Amino acid sequence: MVNQGYTVEFTRSTCIVSKQDTERMIGQRQGNIYFLSGQQEIALVGLSQGKDYTTKEIWHKRIAHRSLSQQAAERIAKSVLGFHIKEAEKEEEKVCAVCAAGEQGREYLTGKRGKSEELLDTIHSDVCGPMSLAGLMGERYFTTFIDEHSGSIAVSLLTQKSDLFEWFKEYRAKVERETKRKIKSRRCDGGGEYSGNTFRTYLREHGIRQQITPPYTPEHNGIAEQANRTIMDMVRYMILESALGKEFWGFAALTAVHIINRLPSGAHENRTPCEKWFRTTPSIGHLTVFGCTAYRHVPTQTRRKLEARAQ
Repeated sequence: MVNQGYTVEFTRSTCIVSKQDTERMIGQRQGNIYFLSGQQEIALVGLSQGKDYTTKEIWHKRIAHRSLSQQAAERIAKSVLGFHIKEAEKEEEKVCAVCAAGEQGREYLTGKRGKSEELLDTIHSDVCGPMSLAGLMGERYFTTFIDEHSGSIAVSLLTQKSDLFEWFKEYRAKVERETKRKIKSRRCDGGGEYSGNTFRTYLREHGIRQQITPPYTPEHNGIAEQANRTIMDMVRYMILESALGKEFWGFAALTAVHIINRLPSGAHENRTPCEKWFRTTPSIGHLTVFGCTAYRHVPTQTRRKLEARAQ
């Protein structure tokens, strides 16, 4: 594109742009493009004068969508010249679509949800895994079932996620027999192991309400997530202290839950889950250090007189 008043002459290898022989630029051809070079550079620029007084919305765009809260606007006005916000009679606060798209984030949940008043009103569940190493029984996952009212935790070791349905049926039969109450609802994430047709049909047939948390919001399933995190921390400590192989992680997880159920919880009036579940004070006098040396008695019928009585 050449401005009016210029003439252009093309040859096989050059392009000459001139204006009344006073200004002249010669372009050398490279492929299909002529690269111009000359002693004078001409720039045509159109400027429009901005107004100092304009709306808050326009100023917000002018300063690249920086905050223009009342405090920020006052701070800017004191620090620079030429910044004046036009006072509109009724200026509505609008949501800036650009800011919403560029800065959208998720706020932390600060509200509190009411707790269950009775045993088995709500059961929280989550699957942890797969582990990097299979356990001694081939387990790669574990799942927790947590009663919200008491904080009592049940854990099952799984070789694959599809085993979850059978373990839940066993858990339901056990806890309903112990408490003589029915499970009313179950809270979990939207994983396929929980939302399959068979699982949903089973829950519907037994009157159990399914509470599925929104995707990518583990905080909505916080009770189960926190329990799994606590269990994994304890597993890590026990494996490190005992110097056992990592394949013992499944036994360490079972031990961790056994201990958690017998220690007081601040979330449950400093009472133990066992006390709230069985209505009796539990004992921990039987506990030993995980991984300590133990001796097994060898029955008389399976050893000779001079053989050791323990292994």
